[in-house]
Amino acid sequence: ERALQEHKLGKVREKLEDFAVKVVFTAHPTQFYPNAVQRILHDLRSAILKDDINEIDLLLQQLGKTPFVNKERPTPLDEALSIIFYLRYVYYDTIGELYKKLKQSFGSESFDIHQDVFQLGFWPGGDRDGNPFVTADVTLKVANELRNSILKNYYNHLKDLRRRLSFRGVSEVLEKLSNELYNNIFKNENSISSETILKYLSEAEHILKTQHNGLFTNILVDYRDRVKIFGTHFATLDIRQDSRIHQKVIDELVTKYSKQNVAELTNSEKVNILISEHIKANPNDFEDEIIKETLKSVINVKEIQ
Repeated sequence: ERALQEHKLGKVREKLEDFAVKVVFTAHPTQFYPNAVQRILHDLRSAILKDDINEIDLLLQQLGKTPFVNKERPTPLDEALSIIFYLRYVYYDTIGELYKKLKQSFGSESFDIHQDVFQLGFWPGGDRDGNPFVTADVTLKVANELRNSILKNYYNHLKDLRRRLSFRGVSEVLEKLSNELYNNIFKNENSISSETILKYLSEAEHILKTQHNGLFTNILVDYRDRVKIFGTHFATLDIRQDSRIHQKVIDELVTKYSKQNVAELTNSEKVNILISEHIKANPNDFEDEIIKETLKSVINVKEIQ
């Protein structure tokens, strides 16, 4: 509103060309309510929005009788799932709506706001510094949970889309997309990419514009924007670990596979040895658990990407 009043829309557009916000989700055991409490809070919000006094009263009674403290310290996977709950039920809609608002305010024929203006970072399940119980196995599970969660959001959102886009040609394309999403979520096919989803949406949009006067194109575009924002990963899983551990791993690798004395080598020489020797490190070659885990994490990164 201020940009419009002060005739600075152009200035804001210029800024938005290279501007982004990255929201990073961290984890600390004291932050978490049990899942039962989270679900009540979610239902309570809906009841307040509907102004349903009886429902609000019952939910407050339920909240009063539900324990707020976890009996046991949450595992890294519990922490991750707790935050993914907010991603699914709050951030998916909030960021989607906020992006739509930005487009309406600043978008023009000659200017599109890039979807990278919003980025999500995610530490639980990847941050070994923050939680020593994070393992390579946990990291992989969290990455899968993030992927599954965003696909579930797309699947549910697509149901609303299909209720409106019931036109010949369009509905068939969206049904195929729905089936692919279903198979990836519930049959572990694990093959769908954001490019595949966008391809279906482009096909549907083309039929919509050429055969059905572009009716409801806006809701299809909103869906497509969210796919471009969240991809099939939802949030970027940040793999964090003390650099001294990395130094130890590199020294052990050089010692194990090249038999050279690491004390006589610089770091760049160590790296060059690891590259030039075409070494393929095997975590099972090492007895030290932290070295095994670090190597497994590096292998996981490739699989996750």
